[in-house]
Amino acid sequence: MLFDEGTQIGSQFKIAKQLDWLKGKLTSYTSCGDSAGIRVWILAQNPHTEDLGISGGLRSQFTPLAIVSAVNIAAYSAMISTGFIPSSQKISDAKLQEFIDASPVNRAVYHGGLNNWFAMPKLENHSGYDRDSRSFLEGFQPPTPGEFLSSDIDTIKRLESSFFADEGETESSPSETAKQSSETPKGRSINSFSSQEQRFTRFALLRNEAIAEILRLRNEMNLNQTHIIRILWDARPGENEAYRNAVSEYKDLMVDCD
Repeated sequence: MLFDEGTQIGSQFKIAKQLDWLKGKLTSYTSCGDSAGIRVWILAQNPHTEDLGISGGLRSQFTPLAIVSAVNIAAYSAMISTGFIPSSQKISDAKLQEFIDASPVNRAVYHGGLNNWFAMPKLENHSGYDRDSRSFLEGFQPPTPGEFLSSDIDTIKRLESSFFADEGETESSPSETAKQSSETPKGRSINSFSSQEQRFTRFALLRNEAIAEILRLRNEMNLNQTHIIRILWDARPGENEAYRNAVSEYKDLMVDCD
């Protein structure tokens, strides 16, 4: 299980007043997950792990990994001001620069399991995006506006299946999840939609899928309209078009349920 942009995730859970729920899950997985082969990774640009509900004993369950780039050595000062790295490895800026200079990618990396700093080697780029040159690698250019990637929905369905199974619901495959979604209000069948049908939320969900996700957030996590729109549309209240459009879509979807 990998949490990308951990600071953002922690912030959203805090806003939704569900940070204790997240901390409980992380405690469970880090304490009992090893025997089941469960691994949890949390990526963040903020060394203050308290923002994620992780501190003290829970933090000791994780192996810290830190990467410092040559273009942002100043971030190292903020890092060593926290308990993320033990005192014995809070090296000087000059020593850090030596590791960076020896790295083919101009980065130093700290490995908590080995409790040591290293010059970071060049790794295979699985993201398809070069953050140094700020460009996409060959064959990984983003889709043109309006182009739909079916794999995105497949991924969301698999995550939804994992969520329900984790909460004690009957385990279901992605196809069964799609079948459940087709039983949402007015009996719309998910299979009757083509990739040209109207899509909702920033995840480009089909109507039935969007309704099912809203109902889950509303009924299982007790979130209100404002929080749901923030999560699914990434829009915040205010006099802005993005939020007005999100509210309009939300109300259109909820006509079938209210």
